[in-house]
Amino acid sequence: KVASRSAAAQSDAKLGTTLKKLGATNIPGIEEVHLFKEDGKVIHFVNPKVQASIGANTYIISGPSETKPLQELLPSIVSQLGMDNLSQLQSMAAQAGVAPGGVPPAA
Repeated sequence: KVASRSAAAQSDAKLGTTLKKLGATNIPGIEEVHLFKEDGKVIHFVNPKVQASIGANTYIISGPSETKPLQELLPSIVSQLGMDNLSQLQSMAAQAGVAPGGVPPAA
């Protein structure tokens, strides 16, 4: 009797074959990955499997993830923010009524 694979298993097998063709290699030691979305949310991976094919300019991040608001990941994520994210953080602070030094304005 021939065993049939599920659609997900077939997709995984095809993806694995494609990654091998690209020459993707594992990058060990990555503790977390953050992908910043335009809507101000962050896709947060903890201990992901990270692979790369530098020649193909392809990076693969897999594993469990959560989509969280940027505020939820503060202050630990500040060192990873780019200029566009910092300006977004400043506007969020202004909306919350927090002065640039991180202190609420005096009443």
